Amino acid sequence: MKNPLKSIDDAVMSGVNSGVRAWNWTTGRTKADLANIFVLGGTGTLIGSAAYKHPIIGLLSLAFLYPATSILKRNRRIEKIESDAADSLAQSIEVEFSKRDNKCYGNLFLSCSAIQVMGAYGLYATSSSFDFVGDSVGFLLFGVSYHIMRADYLPPRKNCLSRGYDKFKEKIKNVNPIPTPVPVPIPIDNCLGNYALYLTR
Repeated sequence: MKNPLKSIDDAVMSGVNSGVRAWNWTTGRTKADLANIFVLGGTGTLIGSAAYKHPIIGLLSLAFLYPATSILKRNRRIEKIESDAADSLAQSIEVEFSKRDNKCYGNLFLSCSAIQVMGAYGLYATSSSFDFVGDSVGFLLFGVSYHIMRADYLPPRKNCLSRGYDKFKEKIKNVNPIPTPVPVPIPIDNCLGNYALYLTR
């Protein structure tokens, strides 16, 4: 019997891979670009949520910027290793280990997000339960970013609009031009002879 947790993880990654493919097809950018957008969004949300609680807590939460910067650099480095491995048709042990770590951290942050949701609307909801919402969204964005980095590597390319424009130009270039009419010379003698023959009828 298949492990139900494995089935859930496979379903999650199927959705993540579909999202990354759609992102790459539309924008031409890579999964690291997408993951880093979620990291920045999560960082900003957590800092904003902390500032909402108290300005001093908001100032202290600026410390989140250091680990966030480290995550951004790590995502770029891992993607560079994946790109080099894809070019050489090889697998990188570091990439495989990073995917295992990303799975662990992704599930951890998603669990923290769920706990914050319970705090806001469930087990210990209070009049200030909105405090938990920002934290929940921030943890959710971080969790999704880790799972995005587990997705299959797709190289960067032109966005869909640029590719469509290139195809349009190529089609226009390959269209057969309308032939230009070329005048056909008619012998004058032949024309006069036919006219004289017409008059004698």
